[in-house]
Amino acid sequence: MRALLTTDLHLSLPWFEWLIRKAPSFDLVCIAGDFLDLFSKEPKPKQVAQVQGHLRDLASKTNVALCSGNHDSYGPIVPAARGPTYHWLADLDEIQRIISDGQTRIIGDLIISTLPYCANEQAKRILLDRGRSIRKSRGLKWLSSTTNHRLLNSQNHLSRRQDYYSPSIDQTSGSADMCMICHTNSEPVVP
Repeated sequence: MRALLTTDLHLSLPWFEWLIRKAPSFDLVCIAGDFLDLFSKEPKPKQVAQVQGHLRDLASKTNVALCSGNHDSYGPIVPAARGPTYHWLADLDEIQRIISDGQTRIIGDLIISTLPYCANEQAKRILLDRGRSIRKSRGLKWLSSTTNHRLLNSQNHLSRRQDYYSPSIDQTSGSADMCMICHTNSEPVVP
């Protein structure tokens, strides 16, 4: 499987256009959060419509896995059976080639789990357990995609770079073969 991993697009039209052009060369494009731009003067509903359009275009070319980031917190949170997500991302569920917030799916020989920014630690643990269970039963490689802003330490504080994973999350996600995280502002974090 050939995958392109990226993050923090922040409504950048040239970046979305580049991804759409490159997408046919990949089996999967994985985007770890921050589609919208909190600091843009562009109204949020217009940003959402633009991003949804770009993601639909991207999904017409290849499989897309995405998880929300802190800039994507717009609109109501939908308590979907798979876990909480923002309504504007749940709207993309109708597109078969998009694996959105809180979903776990198999593409080719790879399990993909996406963790929503708005999910608490318990919800993330449940979502990760799904991926781990599939991995155990099928013996496939597993990719987990998340943002680190909502992974809190045991005192419920955002922690320093080396402590982004709480012990309970780390024990669960530790069995993932690959973990894609956005917002690692210095060195990469390896669970």
